[in-house]
Amino acid sequence: MGEEAKKLVADNHRMFEELKFHHAESANIQTEKNAIGLELVNSRREVSILTEKEIEYAKQAHSKTKEINVLKDRIDTLEKQQAVNTERFKVRAKELKSTVTRELENSRAVN
Repeated sequence: MGEEAKKLVADNHRMFEELKFHHAESANIQTEKNAIGLELVNSRREVSILTEKEIEYAKQAHSKTKEINVLKDRIDTLEKQQAVNTERFKVRAKELKSTVTRELENSRAVN
């Protein structure tokens, strides 16, 4: 029985060492899991922040695009108005020139 007791003690010691190893590995894995969990939380937070930034930038870009289109429309309107005013000015200048010319001719004819 001495031999069998030594064998049991050796098995018991081996199992104790294995159990100690498994506990240490379990603790290491748990530590890694916690660290990865923190990284995951941080990564999700960063993704959320970046998504919010992207949405805000898209809103700003949309707003700027609308503003640009409004300004382009205003430029087109002003250019058309300027063309009309220029044409009116030319007609009015021609009328005034004719009037002045007629008045000069009338004045010469009277003299």
